Amino acid sequence: MVFQRFAYFRTIYPNNKLQNVTSFILFGMSDLPEHQILLFLIFLILYLLNLLGNIVMITLIVIDPQLKTPMYFFLCNLSFADMCLATVNVPNLLANFFSKSKTISYSGCIAQMHFFFTTGIAECFLLSAMAYDRYVAICNPLHYTLVMNRKLCNLIAAGTWTVAYLHSLLHTLLMSQLFFCGPNTIDHFFCDIIPLLKLSCSELFTNEIVIFIDVAIVGCVAFLCILIYIRILIAILGIQSSEGRCKVFSTCSSHLVVLTLFFGSAYFTYLQPSSSYIHERNRIMTVIYTVVTPMLNPFIYSLRNNDVKEALRRTIGRRLIPVQTCIYYLKMRTKNHTIVTSFILFGMSDLPEHRILLFLAFLVLYLLNLLGNIVMITLIVNDAQLKTPMYFFLCNLSFADMCLATVNVPNLLANFFSKSKTISYSGCIAQMHFFLITGIAECFLLSAMAYDRYVAICNPLHYTLVMNRKLCNLIAAGCWTVAYLNSLLHTLLMSQLSFCGPNTIDHLFCDLLPLLKLSCSDISTNEIVIFIAGGIVGCSTFLCILISYICIFITILSIRSSEGRRKAFSTCSSHLIVVTLYFGSAYFTYLQPSSSYTHERNRVMTVMYTVVTPMLNPYIYSLRNNDVKGALRRIIARRLISVQTCIT
Repeated sequence: MVFQRFAYFRTIYPNNKLQNVTSFILFGMSDLPEHQILLFLIFLILYLLNLLGNIVMITLIVIDPQLKTPMYFFLCNLSFADMCLATVNVPNLLANFFSKSKTISYSGCIAQMHFFFTTGIAECFLLSAMAYDRYVAICNPLHYTLVMNRKLCNLIAAGTWTVAYLHSLLHTLLMSQLFFCGPNTIDHFFCDIIPLLKLSCSELFTNEIVIFIDVAIVGCVAFLCILIYIRILIAILGIQSSEGRCKVFSTCSSHLVVLTLFFGSAYFTYLQPSSSYIHERNRIMTVIYTVVTPMLNPFIYSLRNNDVKEALRRTIGRRLIPVQTCIYYLKMRTKNHTIVTSFILFGMSDLPEHRILLFLAFLVLYLLNLLGNIVMITLIVNDAQLKTPMYFFLCNLSFADMCLATVNVPNLLANFFSKSKTISYSGCIAQMHFFLITGIAECFLLSAMAYDRYVAICNPLHYTLVMNRKLCNLIAAGCWTVAYLNSLLHTLLMSQLSFCGPNTIDHLFCDLLPLLKLSCSDISTNEIVIFIAGGIVGCSTFLCILISYICIFITILSIRSSEGRRKAFSTCSSHLIVVTLYFGSAYFTYLQPSSSYTHERNRVMTVMYTVVTPMLNPYIYSLRNNDVKGALRRIIARRLISVQTCIT
């Protein structure tokens, strides 16, 4: 049948001129239009619970010394795989609920399949490694620490991810050799290998052989887990006391539940006979093992595991300010020790001879910032030819640039001629709050603009369908909402801290880290939140930009004419410069190693990303962009005509 179909397409497209499909339509849940909002909310809640549960689980395992065991080491890897497994599929599924086209590019589809396979196969091997760990712990407890040593655990984990990646890479390379010249609708909510193979018009023999071997390997892994648990159950039944049996069984019950959920739902999805195949049931089972099970795993381990519950209590207990500390501060107050009510911003006080020059430099930069960004916003709002997604996001970026500079620069200018250089406690917290909002919003807006350029260059035929007005509004609203909530979290945590020591901030403005250095409270909760929130914001935006530009460069290099390559690259060169300036200076400010830290360089880099970059952005976009220059000429021409009309 495969060869007949291949021959059929060869007759339609002779001489190897098979036309490749450039994008696919994910059918997903399009047959349930009346339940779109309900399904969107359900999947969003499941995804957020997944992130929350697995981040908490990873955090507990990393920071709690009593969870430094092989079982929790593998559980940490499993939690990471669970997050990745859901993140590969769910965000795109959520976006498709409100997208008319529901398209995904060919490269995006292949990438989704690749990462789905990597995380899915890694989960299989991790679950088997955890089963082996439980086998050694229960059946050979005296040699457990010798057998499951740190080196072996690291080797197993590294081997798991390496094999999963290579395994996925093999399928990806084989898939990339196939032609897709027929229908492009995938009757699934993500790019899985079987639905993709059904759409191919190439010979599938090699792919089918590899899949058969693949299924056999995964089947052997599942069978190995069954054998291990049979041996564990025999060992448990050999224990004489019922209390001993219950205690031993409780150490592996959580893993057994997770194992049953994952392999059970995967079996019903991939290994059921075609005679009993029902589309609805298959869709439900796919949702269970790709969305529900990864969400449930951390909660199963926390609800059924006393070690995790105790670690959570200890962590919460350590993060709360002890009663003794509160009593200590009360005693300090009774002894005329006052809590800090204002801060001194050191700024550039060590450069008094350059005060006027620095004042003029910052004033000029700030005025240029306001001028450039106000002009940019005015052009985008008033010119009909700039009513595109790219300029919509650029308008938001210009607003963020103005706010970012306005939060810090006016106070910095005032301090050049102020003797006290003080800022009130509430003013300092407010400055930090608005700085974080605008800074985080810029990160997300730059990643949104990178995605916009990716769609425009890699999928130009569907650009207007994908980047529709509704999606752009949702992305922009999401950027500002996430930035606000992130900043609010840091602000609330900061407001709980006490400041009773020195009050001099060695910085240009009230930033998060310099403030934490002055606190006399326990700041471990703040540090954990900074690590998690910073990791999520930094990694998500950086990966989005990096992946988008890798795909863009691959597409540009595939263009044959140099003129076409130059024209395609010119549409994203301005954004690439802005991204490099912003993330580069932010990297040197926050992520440089402490060994290479110097106060002078840190101060210069802070000025770069808070003052210079927001000022440069509108000029980079206007000087390197013919659309903006054309819009400026049209606006000036209209104003001149109106002036001449008034005169006449």
